[in-house]
Amino acid sequence: MVSDQDGPQPPKKQLPFPRPDLPSKCTWTPGAKLEDSPHSSYPLKPKPKILPNILHQIGNTPLVRLNNIPKQEGLQCELLAKCEFLNPGGSVKDRIGYRMVEDAEAKGIIKPGDTIIEPSSGNTVP
Repeated sequence: MVSDQDGPQPPKKQLPFPRPDLPSKCTWTPGAKLEDSPHSSYPLKPKPKILPNILHQIGNTPLVRLNNIPKQEGLQCELLAKCEFLNPGGSVKDRIGYRMVEDAEAKGIIKPGDTIIEPSSGNTVP
């Protein structure tokens, strides 16, 4: 019998996720028509000066150009950082938490006012 003290056990069935070390099979490229993309996308809404509530700030985080790293490392590219720490909850998990709740409400899985328990380290902010 395997106990919790033996550590995590490998999955019994291999999940069909692509290996990250192999070239992507995605054929869509930036600049191509969104209709041709296999990925779902939602148009960005213009940001008002006063937001109706804090949820409208989720995901509206800036891209910042990193100048010193490419210079120091001799990189011939434009290197950008997405400032996810500027989300209301201070985490990239704000996006997924919000999206999961919205999706579950739309499918009738949960309704406004239901209690949700998230089992991560505590920084998912739905």
